[in-house]
Amino acid sequence: MSTLSPEGFNEFWTAYPRRQAKKDALKAWRALKPSVELVAMIVQHIIQRQHTRQWREGFIPLPATFLRGERWEDELLDESRLAPPLGKVSERMAAMVRRARE
Repeated sequence: MSTLSPEGFNEFWTAYPRRQAKKDALKAWRALKPSVELVAMIVQHIIQRQHTRQWREGFIPLPATFLRGERWEDELLDESRLAPPLGKVSERMAAMVRRARE
């Protein structure tokens, strides 16, 4: 195994927020053999994914899992359609209680 990283791996590794199991990630990267365009797409997806609730809460797959599963192809959820944050639910409940007491 070469000690040099394949083209684009360092960009991926730097962008990915969970830097664990690097050897396995490098093996998956070598198997993928991404083009320059694909490297750019993967890094862009990582940047977008970092703003999702799932990743902010720490539910980030290992890098090799992300690569083998081609997770950059996953659709990003429109979180505005999901349940509101707990604080907003509590505010609504408090408003309902106030109205019921009136």
